[in-house]
Amino acid sequence: MSKAIVYSFYSVPENPNDSPTFVMLQHSLKTLRNYNSDIPVFVYIYNVQDKTIYEEVLGNIKNLELRFRTYNPPEGLNKSYMLMMEHKWVSVFETLEEYESVLFTDCDTEFFDDPNSLFVKYNDPTKVYTLGSFLGGDFLKFFKIDKLVMNDGQFLIRDYFLKDKQTFLDARINYMLDKQKELDQMNVSSQDYYNIHSWINWAGAQYGISLLLYELDAFEEFSIEDVSLFTDLISLDDRKSLVLFHYFNYNFHNVLPDEYLDKISKERIYAAKNVEKEWAWDV
Repeated sequence: MSKAIVYSFYSVPENPNDSPTFVMLQHSLKTLRNYNSDIPVFVYIYNVQDKTIYEEVLGNIKNLELRFRTYNPPEGLNKSYMLMMEHKWVSVFETLEEYESVLFTDCDTEFFDDPNSLFVKYNDPTKVYTLGSFLGGDFLKFFKIDKLVMNDGQFLIRDYFLKDKQTFLDARINYMLDKQKELDQMNVSSQDYYNIHSWINWAGAQYGISLLLYELDAFEEFSIEDVSLFTDLISLDDRKSLVLFHYFNYNFHNVLPDEYLDKISKERIYAAKNVEKEWAWDV
């Protein structure tokens, strides 16, 4: 079974070391190569002018290919908005044209074992393996989700779903555009509008796919003994028993070794330490 790992970026600065996300990528790749030096890795980067500096930073990593792409959104839709929704799945489906099985991971992930074990253990080709979460409170009054929602910071998918490629891409677009229309018709304060709109841009992008997976009977979770989110752990030490750990990029100051943390500006570290995640509002 041919397999690959994919990372994808839609917004990057000219210098990758100016970007905490790219610093986190370097750490993620190092932890991966500590346990597996052979599995092909593809890093997709969209809409950058200077490719050379990225090749200099990542070019010495074994079996890694940088794939620079330009995204052209459907006519009449905001380019950056649509790319934010689309890039992960566009990258994954391109890779599935070449490989039978793809593990997608965000940059804010660490490996603590050989990822081959995930491909072996989670082997049903008709399932998309991910992590799920319930989001409660006023959040659900708008999104109306009463099932687990996928966290698409890590998922494993097989070429069985190539036949559904356009359905996957349309599911995200249609869901988010429908929610935006719904929001535009609501009588809410400007602050509530801003908050909800932000959630549509970020979390809402995952919900269309989640609902589609349920329709296809394809939603399947990793065991949290193998793959876990930051919120699943009692302490950071627990992550060392995992295969893959997704720590969320606002926790990088708790996770990154000094060799990577030293590359990130003090201002960004201070902001991460003081960030407040807003999970609910009144609607």
